[in-house]
Order: sequence, then structure tokens, then C-alpha cells
Amino acid sequence: CGENDSGQLGSRQRSRQQTAQDFGYVDLPADSHISTMSCGDSHVIALSSMGTLVSWGAAEYGQLGQGESKNYADTMPFPRRIKELNSVRFIQVSCGANHTIALSSTGKIYSFGLGTCGALGLGSRSNRHTPTPINSLQAAPLVQVAAGENHSCALGMDGKVYTWGKGRYGQLGNGRFGYSLWPLHVSKLREPVKMVASGSDQIFAITWTGTLFSWGR
Repeated sequence: CGENDSGQLGSRQRSRQQTAQDFGYVDLPADSHISTMSCGDSHVIALSSMGTLVSWGAAEYGQLGQGESKNYADTMPFPRRIKELNSVRFIQVSCGANHTIALSSTGKIYSFGLGTCGALGLGSRSNRHTPTPINSLQAAPLVQVAAGENHSCALGMDGKVYTWGKGRYGQLGNGRFGYSLWPLHVSKLREPVKMVASGSDQIFAITWTGTLFSWGR
């Protein structure tokens, strides 16, 4: 329940829903058994048990990964599978405010949505309307992704942390307060990391020794 101005509730009604009793189940595609999901400002990406992605809500920046289509405007209120990469099996998804990053079973990251701040990690500020692989990270098998409001973070199998996007508040952990269009290794983390988490403008990392690091604001 809550705001539904962009169809982010996945229901047939477009009005704000006050309680869970105001609407029925989310109208998912057939055989979509959802295992996890992530929410952005006004968009939602769900991950099925088969490794496919289902998206709905705001679409003006391509954050749904459905491609540029004349069949819908800036919103898509009905959940729809992302068919661009049917052969790819995803194991995790994370939404920023208006962008999405998804991790495949082979350890590769795909990004789509708003690219203005570099949060897609593709070397440009262009928006992407379909899932696009971050090729600069292909050499390192990755095990986790975490999107902030306008930045992104990834964890490698070797315990190394990579960040990209908006760094105005130091959330990239590279000692600078600018933007990065490419993933950069957070070299000041000297211990292997086992888990990362992103807030709006901050990142947390837990090492294998149990130490918790944080940076940003």
C-alpha cells in the first residue's frame, strides 16, 4: 500500500492505496514465483525463482529495463518480464532511485536506468533502457550488488569492493568528492569484505573478521 502515481504498486488501480485491503494481489505474469525484490523511488524489480526479472512502475529513464517502447508512456503499472535477456539467469537485483543493477549467476553485472550521475558504470552519462553488461567488471567474478540513490556498489569473490556513480559526499570511498562513470576498486579497504550495503548516500562493508566500515554521509 502507499503512493501509486507511477503504477509502482502493480495493481489495476492508479490511486493511492491506504491499506493492504484496498487492493488485491500484484498482477504478476504467469508462472512468476518471486523469490526477492527491490524498490526504487517509483519503480520495482522482482526476481523470480527461475532467475528472470519482472518490473513495473516508473519508466521514464529506462529503469524497468523494458526497452524504449511506444506501447506505454513514462509508467508501466502492470508487471512485465524483462525479455531482453531471457538466456541470462539472475541471482540478485538492487534498485537505486532511478536505476537498477542486477547480478547474474555467472558473476556479471547488468545495469539500466538513469545514467546522469554515472550510476550505471558504463563510462557515460546516458540512460539505458535495456540491461547492459558492465564490461569493465567482467574479469572479476562478483557475488553481491548494492545500489544507492545515485551510486552503485559491487563485491567481488575475492572480497574487493567496487563503487561508481555519484561521489559528492564521499560515498564512493576513493578519497574524492566527484563522480565516477566507471567502477573503481576501494583500495583503502585492506581486509577482504563479505557483505556490502548501500543507503541513499553511504555505503557499509562488513569484513570476514567482523569489522564494520562505513563512508559517505
